[in-house]
Amino acid sequence: MLRGRATRKKGAALVNALSQHRTCSIHALSKQWAEVNSYYRFLDNDRVTIQSLIARLGIQCGHNVENKSVIAIVDTTEINCQGHIDRLQRKTGLGPISDHRTLGYYLQPIFCLDAQNKMPLGLADVHLWNRMEEPLIDHKKRYITERESNKWYTPVKQAKETSLRDAEHCTFVLDREGDIYEVLEAIPDHKTDVVVRTNHNRIVLHDGVQKRLDSYLKGLPVKGKIIITLQAKKRSGERAEARIRYGQVEIPKPKNGKYLPDTSPTITMSIVEVEEVGSRPDKIHWRIWTSKPVNNLSEAKQIVDIYKSRWHIEELFRIMKTEAFDIESSELEKPQNLFKLGILVMEASVKIAQLKAVRDVESEIKVEAVFTPLEIECLQALDLDLKGSTEKQSNPFNPQSLSWASWIIARLGGWKGYKSQRPPGSITYKRGLERFYDFNEGFQIARLVYKR
Repeated sequence: MLRGRATRKKGAALVNALSQHRTCSIHALSKQWAEVNSYYRFLDNDRVTIQSLIARLGIQCGHNVENKSVIAIVDTTEINCQGHIDRLQRKTGLGPISDHRTLGYYLQPIFCLDAQNKMPLGLADVHLWNRMEEPLIDHKKRYITERESNKWYTPVKQAKETSLRDAEHCTFVLDREGDIYEVLEAIPDHKTDVVVRTNHNRIVLHDGVQKRLDSYLKGLPVKGKIIITLQAKKRSGERAEARIRYGQVEIPKPKNGKYLPDTSPTITMSIVEVEEVGSRPDKIHWRIWTSKPVNNLSEAKQIVDIYKSRWHIEELFRIMKTEAFDIESSELEKPQNLFKLGILVMEASVKIAQLKAVRDVESEIKVEAVFTPLEIECLQALDLDLKGSTEKQSNPFNPQSLSWASWIIARLGGWKGYKSQRPPGSITYKRGLERFYDFNEGFQIARLVYKR
């Protein structure tokens, strides 16, 4: 946690400033030179560590997931720092990203949703890392904890034992890179499951017969069909018809690897295959491992629905990079400060994602989980001012619910409040937050003057 009331206050102010402006430039965020200096001092403060910022997010998320069934999505995004490489004082902590030339770093959050309604609950953890020169030792001769792929192993194990320990149940969702034997073997337990897209044509055992996964799936009958509403950018909103197969196999521990003590020699997993009908080159073809039992078509469809939740984290990355913020525009000179700012931008992005998610339904997330008591007072005053003359233009939500605040912020952002109107998006909420924090500043000054 951040130590010191003044430090916590300045951290909250910086997150609010990020929420107001479509930039990560400290100068553009600030209204005066003193504010510029205060934000730089906050990021330069040795007591404001990366770990303390991440721990604060984990504590907030921990409160929101308590006694809930949770979907925890794990994925990686890269942050390109090449655009201001000449400004950096040093390159320590940065490394090549996906093209192996561009300088930057990676953020890997664990983004949690309520399994019942897909409401964002926060970030259980954020793993920050960079790709250094690959060790000369073959990865098969190293433990999972010594390889880059540890990013799918240790952070997930730690999150389920800390931030997510009070959740009723947790399902971790990982994409292809997470198809690692140690992850499939070590993460599931009596209150934890995994849903992982396959990346390997593994050897599997079924009824004592050993075969490759491809061969096993080809021998399964089609159990039904499913309609999938797509979220991918090129096919967003399309409804695809797909065939669905499912089964259960044992996966033997791959040979020639180096494994931690007590790693099981085999694991039992369910497999669900979804293949879009037709011959288009970009058709859907998902093969999904899960530790959950899949005994019928309904359970297979539930696994597909859980895997589809991955689009929520992709939306979070879009908010960070293009829709609401421009994280790669920061002019900071120290890599450590870039990393801290990246975590704060992610926190501000979650706030926008939460406001968007609760715009249509009454949220179980309380307004005080996102806004301070003084900010809630300002929201109450704005709610009275924004109410229209008809019931359709009045805030329909409980004032204790985050949905109530979402309605107000959307109205400030330019949304008219009619259900017939297009729902407010990230830019509307970003604009609404900008206006809200301007109003709130004046509101708090007026309170002080009135008290005198």
